[in-house]
Amino acid sequence: MTNIKADHKSGKKKENLNWEISKLQAQIGETTLRRAQKAIEAERKKENASTSTTARTGSGSGTGTGTGTTTATTPEEGSEEAKAIAEKLLKLKEVKISQKIYQAKKEIRRAFVKAKSFEIQRLHKRLKEARKAIESKSESNGHKEESPEETKQSKKKELTKDDIPKFEQELELVKNMNMDSLSEHAFVAKLKKHPILGSHALMKPYIEIEDANISSKVEKNQQSEKPKTDSLENNNSTMKESLVQIIEARLTNTKTVKEHMTKLWDELEHIATGKRVDHNELAKKRKMGIDGNTDNTEAEKSKKARTSKDIKEYRHKSNDSDEDGDESDNESVDMSHISDGEHNDGYDSDGLPLPMNGKATTATSMFIGSLNAGDSKKKKKDKKDKNDWVDDKFDEIYGKTKKNRPGQRARRLKAERKYGKEANHVKKAEEEARLREERKAARKAKKEQFKAKDASSANAKKLANRRAIGDGSVAKPITQTPSGPDLNDPTLHPSWIAKQTEKAAMAAALSGSKSNKIVFDDSD
Repeated sequence: MTNIKADHKSGKKKENLNWEISKLQAQIGETTLRRAQKAIEAERKKENASTSTTARTGSGSGTGTGTGTTTATTPEEGSEEAKAIAEKLLKLKEVKISQKIYQAKKEIRRAFVKAKSFEIQRLHKRLKEARKAIESKSESNGHKEESPEETKQSKKKELTKDDIPKFEQELELVKNMNMDSLSEHAFVAKLKKHPILGSHALMKPYIEIEDANISSKVEKNQQSEKPKTDSLENNNSTMKESLVQIIEARLTNTKTVKEHMTKLWDELEHIATGKRVDHNELAKKRKMGIDGNTDNTEAEKSKKARTSKDIKEYRHKSNDSDEDGDESDNESVDMSHISDGEHNDGYDSDGLPLPMNGKATTATSMFIGSLNAGDSKKKKKDKKDKNDWVDDKFDEIYGKTKKNRPGQRARRLKAERKYGKEANHVKKAEEEARLREERKAARKAKKEQFKAKDASSANAKKLANRRAIGDGSVAKPITQTPSGPDLNDPTLHPSWIAKQTEKAAMAAALSGSKSNKIVFDDSD
């Protein structure tokens, strides 16, 4: 470990130990990694090519080909080359395992610190609940006695005065615990129990170091301890030690610590044995409870579902019989067909540990039996207490199902029945009709005014034209009233009047003088 750190500080390139281990395993024939096998074959071909070229330059091509064929083969098991490769592989594995354990211990210690903080919070909560329960109990004893029905409803364990000093002692012990020693001890204890790594040669040094540390601690404690004559002190010390062991086991079995431990064992097992652990397959087996035999899976699933339902129904009926006091032989359920596999022994059929809650998860099946008929209604009824007040007219007032909102027409009819002409939509409609009639009358009056004005001007034009035509004199031109505005109007602006007069003068100048018409007299 120190050599690797020194090489890293000196600027040397850090070697990939996983790749080197895979290559050495490929040379011996242990690994199944195809990439490593291809790399070894390429290196051997390169060596063959270099040896063949040197042999050709020295003594001909025949000897070169012979050397090439000898180097291309894998080393035999008993040869010195195979032993050297195996020793090198073992050293690399030791270095890799030491690095992995060094990093994993840090993560495990962090997990223990996290578990310690959660344990302190839990103990604080339990201590608070115990004190509150004692206070409420003393108040209830002073006013009224607790009914037996209320005691039945309380599912949790009743806290007493003896629990308060116990929780306080546990809290003090947890706060004073050293997480470094606890994480080290838990690591070695779990390593010893591992079925593969516990007896592996690469793991023995770590187990021996811990055993030596434990023995030295025991000797120091024996030397420092004074001879105890009082039996009460001995009992207190043993109780304290047992309590410490319980707390340590509780911290070790937390979810975060277990996750880091299982991850470390899988990685160490892969390094030591070269076998990769399929986490997805293990998770599926733990979740679904499927064993290796797939022939009778459907039958086993239906059997598990049926037996679990029978147990639930049996418990439900036994609870009903205890509450009502009516025990009958007809309500008993035959439990003889329940297999021994339903008992929780901590492991599934493949020998894998069960999930964290310690309960076997029943597999989902397509079996729909008559035992489940009406089970959901019973569960809903069980949730309601007998003492709960039920309103009989609840369904009449609120209805079982919520109706849809009525439409606009229905709402208006309801408002008309309730308020009559004072309804908002009726008032609004009347106001809109009145405004519409007013606008219509105003438009009509304006239209008539414009019609009268246009008619008077048109009649004046027609009368002038008739007089001009009916006179009979050809010399009189048809005169028309000017269409433009009157220039003598005082309301017009002077600049505009000046511009108009200028335009009229320009038009008269451009048009020229009027032509004189020649009239012939027919009197002769």
